[in-house]
Amino acid sequence: NVGNNIVGLMVVSEHGCESEMIFNNVTVFDIPVAEFTADSVCYGNTTTLTATEVANATYHWDFDNDNVIDYTTTDNILTHSFNIGDNTVGLMIVSEYGCESEMVFNDVTVFDIPVAEFTADSVCYGNITTLTATEIANATYHWDFDNDSIADFSSDENILTHNFNIGDNTVGLMIVSENGCESEMVFNDVTVFDIPVAEFTADSV
Repeated sequence: NVGNNIVGLMVVSEHGCESEMIFNNVTVFDIPVAEFTADSVCYGNTTTLTATEVANATYHWDFDNDNVIDYTTTDNILTHSFNIGDNTVGLMIVSEYGCESEMVFNDVTVFDIPVAEFTADSVCYGNITTLTATEIANATYHWDFDNDSIADFSSDENILTHNFNIGDNTVGLMIVSENGCESEMVFNDVTVFDIPVAEFTADSV
């Protein structure tokens, strides 16, 4: 069994002569159990892998699901960059006595970054401009109407109407996915045309 086991031995010769019984301790070391968790992150951020802490153990990580160890460390917490999607990661723990756990595998998820794009129709002053952004399921759209890189309005709809001043109005958009991943803020000019003033004279005849 695991732990210290006391084992006795007595030798009996071919003539029936018995030795004294001698005793020794036989130690059986436990097998470590490998477990780990991983946070889900947006692409470009590092993932934190947190393994079961086993005193004086080494941690052997397989990052590409090929059952080959890619990295070994004595720390049970590790950061690593992964590709977009579900990445299958393996861990084996080896105790200070050289006892190896089974290799366990978990999926580590990295979410894609949304790409913000939008169009705007050019209108005459007094008319409402329609802004149409890339449609992304369950995303939120954050609009900057005054070119200060601060969101002035947020919506879960990708189409928005707004009144702008005459001229070129620089408008920004950032999209945040359902997983909290933020796009870069993109800027476009939204043009509003002035209204001509009609004047005329007529001579009297």
